[in-house]
Amino acid sequence: MPPFNKEENMISSKTLLAVSFSLFLLCSCSHAKVTSYGGSHISPPSQYYNVMVNGEHIYVHSFGNKGYAHHIAHFGFDGTAEIEVTYNEKVIKDKLNISPHRLKIDPVVKGNKFSFSLSQPRKLIISVNAAIVRYPNWRNLDEYQLLFILAEEYDKTAPKPGGPGVINAADYNSAQAAVDACAKGQTVYFPSGTYSGFSLPRGNITLYLVPGAFIK
Repeated sequence: MPPFNKEENMISSKTLLAVSFSLFLLCSCSHAKVTSYGGSHISPPSQYYNVMVNGEHIYVHSFGNKGYAHHIAHFGFDGTAEIEVTYNEKVIKDKLNISPHRLKIDPVVKGNKFSFSLSQPRKLIISVNAAIVRYPNWRNLDEYQLLFILAEEYDKTAPKPGGPGVINAADYNSAQAAVDACAKGQTVYFPSGTYSGFSLPRGNITLYLVPGAFIK
């Protein structure tokens, strides 16, 4: 049995610790926070597109009719967004149009899927299996099933539901009840959903609506 070398053992321990820390950072970076905005309370889901961002499912809204529908995927993220889109038929790369063209996004196409990444907030318009149409001929795109990607920076300053001075509207039977329970200087937090109208008391309160929260 070889003699125990304390110095070599310490170096090995430090090396192992450094490697472990590097792997931790790598895993943390590859699983950046993603939040899907909206849901079925806004519109029915798309029958044409499925969107995944960093492995998380993003709800895709569908507006319009079968021939002229527009589809919207709205989400917040930090870090890098690895986006994978599944279409309901095979994707032809030469007819895959991602605007604005100045971004020069070059997606990877495999069968009925295509993927690309974003490192900052973007608003994209995507047409699949369509001729590339540029302004001022946007109306010609109405015959296609357009996908709008609304990728926003994750709001790190958002109040935390149930935190100090934060009233969560989801904990009350109505939006009015939540507002009535809010004291001066506090915040009413509205999660994604639809809420009936309400009257505001005289006083200094804050209303925070996450994307996907609607007051009718």
